[in-house]
Amino acid sequence: METVQEIEVHKLSMEEAWDLFQQKVGGEVLSSPRIRDLAKDVVNECSGLPLALITVGRALRKENNIRQWQAALSELRNSTANIEGMENQVFARLRFSYDRLMDDIVSSFLFCKRA
Repeated sequence: METVQEIEVHKLSMEEAWDLFQQKVGGEVLSSPRIRDLAKDVVNECSGLPLALITVGRALRKENNIRQWQAALSELRNSTANIEGMENQVFARLRFSYDRLMDDIVSSFLFCKRA
């Protein structure tokens, strides 16, 4: 990517991961004990990866439906990619966020990609 300086980003501890995820999802959503329990499982699935926590957290921001959280957790647990190593974990979490984008946003994104 022609960077001037590369900075290695390490996995976050579970406490740091939970704090970051809470910031991205918002406290109002996490006030529900059932969603909070599912959210902790989602954080665990993100394996302490900051980019995964941010993108998944943003994808679930303002989501108050317990079934949506259950579906999200199931998707994260079942997501696979043909990429080895750490990239597999990151790719699967990014794909989850991409798949949750609304159709019109996805269309706009794809249009920009072609340009």
